[in-house]
Parts: sequence; C-alpha cells; structure tokens
Amino acid sequence: MKIKSVEAVKPFGACFDGKSIGKKNGVPDVPGVNLVLEENEGVSYEINGHNSMFEVKKDVTCSAFVDGGKEATAGIVIGGYQMEDRILEFDLSTSTLRFRGIASLHLHYYFFDYFNTDDKISTMSNFTVLHSSIYKPFVKDSVKHAEAMKMKRVEAVKPFGACFDGKSIGKKNGVPDMPGVNLVLEENEGVSYEINGHNSMFEVKKDVMCLAFVDGGKEAKTGIVLGGYQMEDRILEFDLSISVLRFSNSLLLHNNASCSNPSSLKF
Repeated sequence: MKIKSVEAVKPFGACFDGKSIGKKNGVPDVPGVNLVLEENEGVSYEINGHNSMFEVKKDVTCSAFVDGGKEATAGIVIGGYQMEDRILEFDLSTSTLRFRGIASLHLHYYFFDYFNTDDKISTMSNFTVLHSSIYKPFVKDSVKHAEAMKMKRVEAVKPFGACFDGKSIGKKNGVPDMPGVNLVLEENEGVSYEINGHNSMFEVKKDVMCLAFVDGGKEAKTGIVLGGYQMEDRILEFDLSISVLRFSNSLLLHNNASCSNPSSLKF
C-alpha cells in the first residue's frame, strides 16, 4: 500500500507518514484488524481505518494499539478508541452483548432487578427510555424533589417531559445539583447504577434544562433502555474471560475527570 513508516511516538509501536496514507470512504485506507472472539460461531470484532489509526500530530498517524507488557492479566483489552462510532447494545433479559456489524456475545452481567421487566443498555438511544408505567411516576417524583430544591419548572421541550429554568439550578462539583437517580441492579449485593446531575439533566437551550429521560410509550417492549447520554463519562469494562460487565460511577465525581480528557484519568 506504499505507506511510509516513521519514528514511533510513545505509547505506540508503529507510526507512519500521514501524507502517504490514502483515504477510503473518508477514513484512512489501511489494512483492517479482525479480532476473532468466538471462532466456532464466527464472531469477530472488525476494526477499520477510523478505529485502527490515530493521528498523534500533523502528518504522523500511528497504529492505535499499545503494548500491555508481559505481566498483563488480559490478552486483549479493547479500548474506548476502538469502540468509537459503534452501536453497542446490552440485552439484560438474555444476557447478550450486540455490536453493529457482527453477531452476539453472551455475558453474565450485573442485572437490572428494578421493575421486574426486560431492560437494555444501548447506545442506539440518545437518552434513557422508560415504559410509560415507569416514566410517569418517575417524572412526578423527580419534579417533586426538584421543586423542593427551589428549581423552577418551565414548559417542557420535546421529547422531554419535565424541564426547568437553568438559572434556578445550582451546581455541585461543576455539575447540575439535581437529585440523583439510583437504579438498583442487584439489590442483595448492593449493586446500583447511579445517575448524577451531569447525566440526568440535559441543556436543550440557554437557561432551559430538562430531565434527560423520555417516555417510550405504553407499547414499549422494554421497561428501561439505558441510553448513551447516561453512559457519558463512565468507564465500562467487559471482561470476556469471566463474562462480566463492570461500570464506574460518573468520572466527574472524581476531581472532574472526563473521558474527553484522558490525562485526567488517573486512578
């Protein structure tokens, strides 16, 4: 492909002259990477130019994989960069992880045991979608707590059901000071998915913030679909060797760390 190699830039092991790399469909035209996850079932994770190459500086593009060392406890850790611009869906009712373009993987997970219904975690939904029977009492209770904190309700902006005057909402640790939402996943083990102000409120326009949950209607087949906005600035880890999904609470609670600022992720 006549791609010219240049001196590597840490932490990467192979870098190339960006000017020597062509484009195909708007992304770097480089050989794809195909990680075989379940050989017998033909399940693989395909990594193409957009996710396999990273521009570290002008005209220097590196293979976006790093050496974990000889003492690494996992053979492969698929990182966030390789998951960008992909649709991920976790079907908690069937313990299945799906990702666009390939088959399904079955996982053991920390389950939603909240409304005794089928639930999902999906980046296909921008915001968390709740069945009407869940959404209406949820909004009513959230508004009650918000008004107790002197938040002023304003006309709702679709698709949201409850919005507030942004000037009436305080800040705590740099995020909206809003009552948190705690989804209990495994009650006996104390496992829960905490949604704080950063992930529970969305600014739709200047000085108007809405509760970032939408009504899925009475005919929704799923009780809860946890959407992409509620997964922002969190660490998700899929350990395929023992079939476990792990997740952190909001990174913003840790000295305002953020996924958009990798240097802040020092744990």
